Amino acid sequence: MSEVSKTDAPMPERHAGDKNPRAVRCSICTCKILNANLGVYTDITKDLPETSLKAKEVSTIEAVTGFWEVSDMFDFENVGFSHSVKEDNSEDLVKYLTCADCEYGPIGWCLHAHSQEGAIKKSFYLCATEKRIKYE
Repeated sequence: MSEVSKTDAPMPERHAGDKNPRAVRCSICTCKILNANLGVYTDITKDLPETSLKAKEVSTIEAVTGFWEVSDMFDFENVGFSHSVKEDNSEDLVKYLTCADCEYGPIGWCLHAHSQEGAIKKSFYLCATEKRIKYE
């Protein structure tokens, strides 16, 4: 495995609308997940299952705040998707994002939101917290 260059400098404070200043990598296998300046910071909170290396039955849920919103799934370098899970009390579906190389996750989520006109809008959210990912 090649050595990944990374800085020890802390990430600057994030504000809504900021772009990710550094590339995002898997915190386990270090593969690149998202290049710099492709995600827009959004300060929302989402309940996500605990992280693991393989899919398993969920035992604990964690409220995670702060995500890089990505408009197109093809902006990701290397990401996997779980099966769809129905959101509580809605027709919306969620897929959890994982590292495509080592299956660590969830490192984010994808929302398939249904509009009143019947259209489906997809939004992709990658965790900004260094508990689930790391930065170059």
